[in-house]
Amino acid sequence: DQPEGRRRERRGRQSEEWEAHGYVNELEAALITQIVTVCADAYRDWAVIVPYRAQVDRVRELITMSLGGEAAESVGTVDAFQGGERDLIVYGCTRSNARGDIGFLSELRRFNVAVTRARRQLVLVGDISTLTRASDKPFADLMRHLIGYLRDNGDIRASGEIAARLRMLAKGHP
Repeated sequence: DQPEGRRRERRGRQSEEWEAHGYVNELEAALITQIVTVCADAYRDWAVIVPYRAQVDRVRELITMSLGGEAAESVGTVDAFQGGERDLIVYGCTRSNARGDIGFLSELRRFNVAVTRARRQLVLVGDISTLTRASDKPFADLMRHLIGYLRDNGDIRASGEIAARLRMLAKGHP
């Protein structure tokens, strides 16, 4: 629900193990921080998983400002959480572009690891347009099926709606 310029990724400064550079998505980082800030009391055992270290750094920075430095330790890449489970997992896809370029999100084993770490609640944050138009056909097919399933059986919300609801909850309004 956001204009492309606001939701678009940008290249991060750090080099990545799997690619020449990482990516940062400011809108996603802010939304993830809002979600965690509001939900941290209800889910004491939570984690944020994102695919790029540059995005990890940005989310950690924002969560540190919101919840303190110890909370930032619960943010990492998929590789950091292999084998671990948490009550709440917030998974951010980071990639958002008109080309459908998803980088190593297409490694479905990593996506599987990320979405199977949640014991009670899984929150996926991503640009539906980029994910469903991914240049990697198996990934795009998976995303279309997942989104269809969530529309029928789960919950899909626009970022503006989520942000407004989280602001109300943060102020103590149900």
